[in-house]
This record gives sequence, C-alpha cells and structure tokens, in this order.
Amino acid sequence: MRTKQKILGIILAKSKSRRVKNKNFRKIKGKYLFQYILDEAIKTSSFQTIHISTESEKVLKKIKNLKKKNIKYKKYIDLSFLRPKHMTDDKFPMEKVVDYIREKFEDNKFEHFAMLYATAVNLKHNDLKKFINFYLRLCKKYSNSGITCRTLTAYPAPVEWSMSLTNKSEIKYDNINAHKRTSDTFQKKFFDSGGIQIFNKKYFYTNRSKIFGYVMPYYKCVDIDFEDDFILAKKLI
Repeated sequence: MRTKQKILGIILAKSKSRRVKNKNFRKIKGKYLFQYILDEAIKTSSFQTIHISTESEKVLKKIKNLKKKNIKYKKYIDLSFLRPKHMTDDKFPMEKVVDYIREKFEDNKFEHFAMLYATAVNLKHNDLKKFINFYLRLCKKYSNSGITCRTLTAYPAPVEWSMSLTNKSEIKYDNINAHKRTSDTFQKKFFDSGGIQIFNKKYFYTNRSKIFGYVMPYYKCVDIDFEDDFILAKKLI
C-alpha cells in the first residue's frame, strides 16, 4: 500500500567521480550501481517519482535507454532536466542540490525529498520502508520544525583509539591513555553511512530545523569511496 505522504526520490548520479572512476556507472552482476537502490526504492511504493540527477547528456541518454526497456522505470523515473555542471563539484553541498531539485518540482506539491545514494547497493526495500516510517514519525512529533534524517553507522572501534603511522611505519598514538581502557567504557560514536537522507519541505524554509540519525549496520550501507569499498560491495550482493 502506498504512503499518503508525497515523497520525491532523488538519485544523484553525476558522470564522473574523483576517487573511484565512474563509480555510479560501474556494474555488478550486470546492473549499474545506481540500479540497485532504484529497484529497491520502487519496491517500497513510497515514492511517487524518482528523479535521477545528472549533468551529462551522455548519461541521460544511457538512463533513457534503460527506461525504455523497463515498465517500472517508465512509471517512476523522471529525467526532465539536467543538473547544472557547477553542482557536480565535490565541494558543492548535496543539500543544495536537493533544494535545487525541490524547486524544480514545486508545482508537484511534494512534501518530502529523499536523497538515495547511488552507491547504496545493499539497502533493501524493507530497510527503506523502516527508515521512512521512522522519519515520518519524527515529522509528526515535530510538526512545526524543519526535519532531516540520515542513515548512520557506528564506528567499529572507539575513535579515541585512533593512531597514525610515520613514513617509517612507526605507530603514533593520538591518545596513548585511551588504549588503557576497554571499548565498552567509551560512548558509541557514529558516522554518515551514505545510504539515504530525507528532508521535509519546511527544512528549506525555516531556521527551526532538527537533524536526526537512523542507525543501520555497516554492511547495509557500504558507501563506495575507495576501490576496496567496491570490492566489498561485490562480495555482499
């Protein structure tokens, strides 16, 4: 059953990437990376439309060809405009890209805007539905506030145990005393896992915003920043 909330799905799929070359369009088991989160998002029936945002005419043509061959893609995918090239810079905030896309869909009366990471290949539709339900409960509880919620993953070890290596491979402790404590004595810390982030419309209009996190296990949200991440993703699928 579809949610009554009007949610726009957004997959950011720029043509180039700095650390892992063309990562959004590399394939695992015959599918482009972004197709995994796209297919699972469609299964949720939570999204009325899923806009795929790219700056490249070449990429746009590639996705249009996919859309022609898939009935569900024809129903859900929107490719009605390109992203301005300056918005593909690594330093350009993704939140501002979402806001730009939100303005483009102003006439469609969407109330929520979900940024689905193109590389979140191991998130399943049930994971997405649980996340969305969690977020919608927050929106109901804080109905007068701007709300955003993102997926988080716990650091596997206390961050206080961090260390570095010299150019001679000697260990340099950031805090030697922290290593005298067991892991259960530290407060758990989290990082943005790069799975999904969602915003309500009010978030872009008010200074009264609240930022929430939804914890998922690491294997669910492997954000592909390095070649090792890509290798791990292939093993998990």
